[in-house]
Amino acid sequence: MTGTHQIPSYDAADRIDRIYFGNEFCEFRMPSRDAISEVAEAGWPLTLVTPIMTRLGLRRLDEMIDLVVSRGWRCEIVANDFGALETLRNVSEVTVVAGRLLTRNVVDIAGEQLHFPSLEAITYLARHYRAGRLDLTSFRVKLEPPSIRKWPSVRLSLYHPYMYLATTRDCIFRFRGVPPEARSDLIGCSEPCKDQRFRLRYERFIPNDLYLRGNTMFIAYPRQSYSAAELAALHVDRLVEFVDLPL
Repeated sequence: MTGTHQIPSYDAADRIDRIYFGNEFCEFRMPSRDAISEVAEAGWPLTLVTPIMTRLGLRRLDEMIDLVVSRGWRCEIVANDFGALETLRNVSEVTVVAGRLLTRNVVDIAGEQLHFPSLEAITYLARHYRAGRLDLTSFRVKLEPPSIRKWPSVRLSLYHPYMYLATTRDCIFRFRGVPPEARSDLIGCSEPCKDQRFRLRYERFIPNDLYLRGNTMFIAYPRQSYSAAELAALHVDRLVEFVDLPL
């Protein structure tokens, strides 16, 4: 998911058919043009993930789009922000995916069952923003398909084994040592979180370990052993595996 891991050779792993690259939680960790070029030129089909954004992130997204279009790369861009969706809406050279931070507005999990509270909202994402794929996060149990007569015309991706619990735009690492009167929009980031993570325990209510990486809290669930039939029933045609906690 991030640029810290060695890019596999094209024939190195028979289970890999696409590389996800970027950062879906922090605009300060969006990859550079050189890093994107290195991954794109490795030969794998490419999906670039992007986070919730301020104007800084949107400027970086513009640079990312310019790079992709100028090189003629056919790739996906995952949007977790409506500003990003607006930016991508008329960029026909890329395929738009609605990220898992954004899809929590239109996809729900109740008990063990997947729910679509508003099929109209999903249709709007697909038609207005060309988001024909929705990302879902891992869950503590295997998901059951929703009880609906007609599925929306979208495909689903399932991320595993880390489920994100909560994320925030400003993290504790960025403001370490910064005076309280400083304006947050003028504070940059030296990426102090890149080599740090915390494992937390709250055994009274949560039996699993929690993980804090940067501005986001995660929980790891065992990889659910979905059968091909179970994935087909959920309309999931892609599994996205974290090789490590996302940076």
